[in-house]
This record gives sequence, structure tokens and C-alpha cells, in this order.
Amino acid sequence: MIKFKKYSVYNFIIHTKNCMLERTGAKLSHLCERYLPDPFVFAIILTFFTLGLGCIFTDNHVFQMIEYWNQGFLSLLAFAMQMCLILVTGYALALTAPIQKSIGLLSKNSSKYSPGS
Repeated sequence: MIKFKKYSVYNFIIHTKNCMLERTGAKLSHLCERYLPDPFVFAIILTFFTLGLGCIFTDNHVFQMIEYWNQGFLSLLAFAMQMCLILVTGYALALTAPIQKSIGLLSKNSSKYSPGS
């Protein structure tokens, strides 16, 4: 039976001979992925923190603050749907034959130059 070692991007970058900046970035990335919570947790904590501050520093009750949050969320939801529609239609447009040909012509001209110049 073959036993495989568990490798991660962190182990790969640390054990190869790369520049110091890559090794430092890999270490910091590994620490952040391991010890920091997901951004969703921060969003929930900040939501309740803002709710508490709103109840303390204004004359509104909790249910009024939740109603204000709901109204703001629904306006953001409409904007998010517009952005999704733009992304989906842009992707569908990019898959059409004329657009792919024009992208191919543009990329053919860009291959004459080296990356980073």
C-alpha cells in the first residue's frame, strides 16, 4: 500500500528555493488561513455590534432597528442582482463566436511582448 504525504501550498513553497518574499507571504497566508475566522463570522459580529450601538445611542427599539436593517438589505439585494445579471450576460456574450474571434485576435498581438514589460 502506498502512503502519501500530506502536502500543502505552504509546505511546497517553504521547502523549495524561492525568494524570501514568497516564503514570507506563504507563512503569513498559512497563519491567516489557520487562525482567522471566515469573513462571514466578522459580518455577523459587526451586524450585532451595530445593532447594539444603534439601540444604545438612538431612541429606536430592537424591532425598529431590525426593520431598518431589512430595508437596507433589500436595497443591497437589488443591486447584487443587477451585478449578477451583468456577470451572467457578459459571460454569455464572451462565449459567442464573434467575441471569441476578436479576443483571439487581440491575444495574438499581445504574445509578442514578454510578461511584465
